[in-house]
Order: sequence, then structure tokens, then C-alpha cells
Amino acid sequence: SGGKTYLGLAAALAAWYNICKKEVSPLKVNEYQQPDLAENRIDFYYRKKNKEVHDILSFLKKHSQRLLGKAENSEMIFSLDEVFYFESVDKKTFACLEKKVLQMDARLQDLCG
Repeated sequence: SGGKTYLGLAAALAAWYNICKKEVSPLKVNEYQQPDLAENRIDFYYRKKNKEVHDILSFLKKHSQRLLGKAENSEMIFSLDEVFYFESVDKKTFACLEKKVLQMDARLQDLCG
């Protein structure tokens, strides 16, 4: 009877795995290069907004945001993930990058919300 119990358990586990596999399908990703686009873009389709979808969208939004800063009479475009920290001194906002400090026109409160 020990063998039959094992086979029954194995069959139940296999059935459970197949049910779970159908409910949690892998994320399908398609990538297309189109040289004539005016700008890069990502369209993200989902059935239901769950934690995984929320995390992916948050990541994409964070890493696609571009900021403008000024240093030594020149302007520089940079991304949020390049910033170590922001600071506000005398009502001026600065973005502190690894090797540069850039003054920004945006207020600190505008960057946070």
C-alpha cells in the first residue's frame, strides 16, 4: 500500500502543479526595433493590476524619467537613477550625481510628488 500512496501523492502533486502553472503564466515579452519612431516607447498590457504589474510599471516609470540640470553655463539631461540625492539650499534645488552637482529649476517638493 506504500507504493500506491506514493503514486497517488505524485499524481496529486502533478495535477496541482499543472493547475498552478495555468494560473500563473509567465510574462510574455515582445521587443520590436522600429528606426522611424519619433521617440522610444513601451506599451504594457495586463489583465489585472497585481503586485508584479505594479512593480514593473514603477520600475519603468522611475528609469524612464529624464531631468534637466545646469552646471557651469551648460545644461545636462540625466535620469533619476543617476541621482545619489537631492538637496535644497537657499530655495535652489540641486541634484547630486556621482561626479557632478547640477542645479535644477524644479522645486524639491515637485520632484517628490
